[in-house]
Amino acid sequence: MTKKLTPKKTLKLLEDIVKGRENYIYSSGRVDEDEYGEESEDGNCYYANEDGSPSCIVGHVLSRFDPNLFTQVVELEQSIIIGIVDVSKNIPDFPVTVEALRVLKMVQDSQDNGAQWGSALAVARDETEY
Repeated sequence: MTKKLTPKKTLKLLEDIVKGRENYIYSSGRVDEDEYGEESEDGNCYYANEDGSPSCIVGHVLSRFDPNLFTQVVELEQSIIIGIVDVSKNIPDFPVTVEALRVLKMVQDSQDNGAQWGSALAVARDETEY
C-alpha cells in the first residue's frame, strides 16, 4: 500500500519546516535580464532551487514526505510552471489526499501572495482545525 500525505502529516511537516523561519518571505532568488540588460528577480515560485534542493514551502513538504515524489514534481515543473493542484493531475497515483491537497494549495497561495511562512502555517492550522 502506498503511503498518502494526509492533512495531519502535512501540518506536522509544515511545523517542522517553518520552525525558526516564521518571518521568512519566499523569494526564489532567480534573476531575469530585461531587454536593457537590467537584472531583477523573476517573481516566480519554484518547487526546487536550480541546484535541486527544495525552494518553496510546498517543495519542502513534498521533499520531506517523499523524495521520489519531489523529484517527479521538479521534473514536471521543468516543462511548465504550475500549482500543486495541476501537479496532482499530472502525476499518476499522486499520493496526497484531497484534504491535504487543499491544505497545500492554501499554503502555496498564501506564500505566493507574499505572506510570511508563519502566516502560511496559520492558514494550514485553520484549515486542519488543529
